[in-house]
Amino acid sequence: MYGLMGEHPLTLDLLARRAEEWFGHKEIRSAGRNGITTTTYSMWAERVRRVGGALDVLGVGGDSFVASLMWSTVEHAELYFGIPGSGRVLHTLNPRFTDAQLAFVIGEAGDEAVFVHDSLLDKLVGVLPACPRVRRVIVVGDPPSTPTLPPNVEVHRYEDVVAAAPPSSTSVGDERRAAMLCHTGGTTGDPKGVLSSHRSLVLHAMAVTSAGGIAIAERDVVMPVVPLFHANAVGFVHAAVGTGATLVLPGTDLSGKALASLLEEQRVSVTCGVPTIWSAVVPEMRGRSVPALRTVISGASAVPPSLSERFREVVGVPLTQIFGMTETSPLATIVGDLSVLAAADDPALVDARASVGVPVLGVEVRIVGEDGDVIADAESAGELQVRGPWIASGYLAGRSPESIAEDGWLRTGDIAMRGRDGLLRIVDRIKDVVKSGGEWISSIALENLLMGHDTVAEAAVVAAPDERWGERPVAFVVAAADATPDAEELRGFLGEHVPGWWVPERFEFVDTIPRTSVGKFSKKTLREALLAADQATS
Repeated sequence: MYGLMGEHPLTLDLLARRAEEWFGHKEIRSAGRNGITTTTYSMWAERVRRVGGALDVLGVGGDSFVASLMWSTVEHAELYFGIPGSGRVLHTLNPRFTDAQLAFVIGEAGDEAVFVHDSLLDKLVGVLPACPRVRRVIVVGDPPSTPTLPPNVEVHRYEDVVAAAPPSSTSVGDERRAAMLCHTGGTTGDPKGVLSSHRSLVLHAMAVTSAGGIAIAERDVVMPVVPLFHANAVGFVHAAVGTGATLVLPGTDLSGKALASLLEEQRVSVTCGVPTIWSAVVPEMRGRSVPALRTVISGASAVPPSLSERFREVVGVPLTQIFGMTETSPLATIVGDLSVLAAADDPALVDARASVGVPVLGVEVRIVGEDGDVIADAESAGELQVRGPWIASGYLAGRSPESIAEDGWLRTGDIAMRGRDGLLRIVDRIKDVVKSGGEWISSIALENLLMGHDTVAEAAVVAAPDERWGERPVAFVVAAADATPDAEELRGFLGEHVPGWWVPERFEFVDTIPRTSVGKFSKKTLREALLAADQATS
């Protein structure tokens, strides 16, 4: 016997209709060259419908992939719903990709049209010759000059085509239809395409708004610092629209000073970013008043406890760590308002905040050892695997099938363990862990400790080949302001916290640490630099 409940499809128009009908007066605020521009959900919803109409008028295929090379602006938020609502798939392009990566992902998706911010037009023009399926370019803003495009490519102005287009329906009907395509950062090999359905995005938005998630609600002022082109902006746009929360979009300037000003002036209550962003923001927060700020999400890479505590001391709230990746839409686990935190004393509380908490409702996790068995104890580490209704079951074009276990669980590539307090902790990336003398050394643990030293601003640890031990850790260190780190002092400091054989013999003091397209430390680049330096001296 089946239940007698409605089976209305979970499609993105469900969120958009709710915003228009119940919260049409609420605002979307977008930072730009001329300050803050404001629109309402009612006006936004009308333009969302016209996006689909514009694509119809331009002759873009009804089920095609349509790309956006955009920053976090209100126009991008229109595309977030207008393109999927028309039955097409929004393909968010990362402006930080190399030209070769952009050409690859556009070609893999077969994008027919690209919406591009005027500041990124030159970058797009440079890759179009390698993208023969792109026939239409729609420019958001006003480029200083008319670009020279391949002869088969039409160029249009966003405001013109949206204003002239008839509104179209945003009701898709089939919740399993593809809605958004986002490629991974491509730290190893070409980026891989993660294809989200309407159903998965709506369910993910529900998780973001739930009390066991990030608890975004109508009363909130929400600012996603994670760009709209990366990992669905942690679902913040979908969650804000679905709840009617005020949405603040930071535009192109993600400097610490600009973001600190927005947090204060817009009275932001919930925000999300990566640790490198918050490291730049925290010194700009001194002397500012942000009484509305209640939750600051940090993800993409491990949060050093020293950074979280410094944020708490300066701003008044600690960083709330999540585990997520493009493949998990991205929210999978969170260390939020848990009873174990309320019961912990100060040292244990700092340690607990450094965890990634527990899975949100809807996501299951398991830790699998090298022998393939699931680890159930609180002593052993293994690969973190996840599954759920917004977790990828494969990649576009069938790429990297080895990333999906035989029974369907996503292999994250992260090494994790579950502590005695029941909280999940990420030990390292499988590709980043240092394998020395047959034992593991956590690069993340060493980095977090180093970044807790007064003389260190940033630190990244990578493995270097070693004839005796197989691999040994090498630490790349950026000095804190007005400080001069000393290798011997840092070795002694680490030796107080970790086994002696973990401590790096080699320190490299650098001005900056290279980053990936999503703001993580590029350890691949560091490993290549080490190899090149060693070859040059051999």
